[in-house]
Amino acid sequence: MTDITYESALEALKAAVAEKGEDYVYAWVDYKCVYSHNGKPSCGVGHVLHRLGVDTEGFEHTTMNTKMFDSLAYRLRDLSVITITQSAIDLLREFQNCQDEGRTWGEALDIAILFAEQQMEDQANRPLRPIV
Repeated sequence: MTDITYESALEALKAAVAEKGEDYVYAWVDYKCVYSHNGKPSCGVGHVLHRLGVDTEGFEHTTMNTKMFDSLAYRLRDLSVITITQSAIDLLREFQNCQDEGRTWGEALDIAILFAEQQMEDQANRPLRPIV
C-alpha cells in the first residue's frame, strides 16, 4: 500500500513539472484527460501516482482512468491501494482542474499549492463544535 501525504504528493508533483517543463500544456487523449495511456503515465496526476509507486497501468482500461481525482483517490483507498490525506487530495484535485482547463503545468502547480495551503489553513482555524 502506498501512503500519500501532502508532502509526498507535492514533491512528486514538483518533479513531474520539472521533468515536463513549467510551460508544458497537457494534450488530452481522445478528447479526455487520462491518468495512464499506452502503459505510461499521461496527465500530471498520473505522473504523480506513478512516481509514488501506484500502478497506473493497472487501471488504464477501466473507467477509473477518466474519473475526477476525488473519485479515483477514494476508489484506490477503498481497494487498499493507497492511503491519502485530504490535503494531498486537495492539491492533486486542484492541479488536475487547472491542467484540464488548459493551463501550463507551472501555473497549475502554483495555483494548486495556494489552494491546498488555504484549505489546510482554513481547517486549522475552524472552531471546534461543542459536544452537546
